[in-house]
Amino acid sequence: GTELLTNPSVMLLDEPTSGLDSTSAVALMQTLRKLAETGRTIVTSIHQPSSLVFYMFDNLMLLADGHMVYDGAPRQCMPYLATLGYTPPGDYNPADFVMDLLNSADLNAVPDSAKKDERAGAGDESSRPPRQVLIEAWDNGAAEQRAAAAVAELSRGKDVVGFGEASRGRPTSYLWQLRVLLVRSALNSRSKLFTTLNFVQSIGLALISGVAWFQLENDEDNISDRNGFVFFFLAVWFFQALFAGMMEFPAERVVLLKERSAGSYYLSAYFLSKTLSEMPLRVLLPGVYLFISYWMADLQPRFGSFVGIMGTNLMGTLCGESIGLFIGTTTMDMEKAMVIATLVSLSMMVLGGFFVELEPWLEWLVFLSPFKCAYHASLLLVFPEDYNVDCNNGNFLPRCVTEDSVDGQYITSFLDVTLSLGANVGMLVGYTVVYRLGAYFALRFLNHNQGRS
Repeated sequence: GTELLTNPSVMLLDEPTSGLDSTSAVALMQTLRKLAETGRTIVTSIHQPSSLVFYMFDNLMLLADGHMVYDGAPRQCMPYLATLGYTPPGDYNPADFVMDLLNSADLNAVPDSAKKDERAGAGDESSRPPRQVLIEAWDNGAAEQRAAAAVAELSRGKDVVGFGEASRGRPTSYLWQLRVLLVRSALNSRSKLFTTLNFVQSIGLALISGVAWFQLENDEDNISDRNGFVFFFLAVWFFQALFAGMMEFPAERVVLLKERSAGSYYLSAYFLSKTLSEMPLRVLLPGVYLFISYWMADLQPRFGSFVGIMGTNLMGTLCGESIGLFIGTTTMDMEKAMVIATLVSLSMMVLGGFFVELEPWLEWLVFLSPFKCAYHASLLLVFPEDYNVDCNNGNFLPRCVTEDSVDGQYITSFLDVTLSLGANVGMLVGYTVVYRLGAYFALRFLNHNQGRS
């Protein structure tokens, strides 16, 4: 199917109906006929065709021991064999009769009751294998007629192949390739991501998280719990997407290189189709998880904060996938990619700002972690500036020793959130774009790609 993306003028098929039932074989041959009617030349070998399939061909070529024994219209084959004394019974499949005729060394083994008696007294000539008779008959007469007909066609300037100038065009357009690859990628991604187990995992994890952080109180003692919940759900989906993205291209390497070497499509069309088709599917499961667990935990009662946190989480998921794609395309080796992905994911978690406060001379390292951007952006949405949290005698926040409540700005400052919401989201989007572009260029230049880019 992918070979059709290049709009080939000639197609060679080796037993395309093998393994298909009769109905599917007929449907396939009808499709091939439609393609042939558009100006393509289609050459195929066939294995045990039905009578209907046998007569669907425009031209039939029969070979025996490397010699041609017939070349012409399928409906003229039986009359031709009849002139040589080989006539099948009326209910006999012509394809089966031809195969029995060409493969049988014993003349009497061929079902030919109508002519058997006539040949009985014909002497040594009739005792030869049928295929030998057919070879000699074609060599002596029919081949010369076909050659003369071909010369006549050429002398009139007619295209013998049957593929005119109007249909000998360039390969298919970029948009057509993108469209076909989008459909294929969407079908593959849907069967891979939209599974019962994935939904059970997402919903089950959401329920467990919702119970563990159930209905958090709006007070000082639950600030660390809210902080931990934000870090948990971001880490789960960010790094799950990272490892899933890492395995995308190494798993498809053989198919990709084969199709690219045949010039089936532009590499950019392939990469863009995977990005566009998988993006909405990749964020669905995190969306289901957060929709359930967010309200069970009562993380932030404002609906605007919920929408913002949902968007940040989904963007973090896409960023994690982009990093995984970059790792996978730069290595194209599952073992190496797994080692690098593990190192990168754990480093990003450490630099995320939840586990440890870095020394001043190491603070610049946090800007290497996209996870930190998603984490801090979410904290700014959980604790907006005008949102107040009740104090409990300063058990967690120093200002609560003397005040009854604190605002969100103080809390985010206490949690070392430095950049604004817009800056964090902007950096997260930038990381996503940069890593995804890096994955494309790595796929194009680092892995012996062939064909159009």
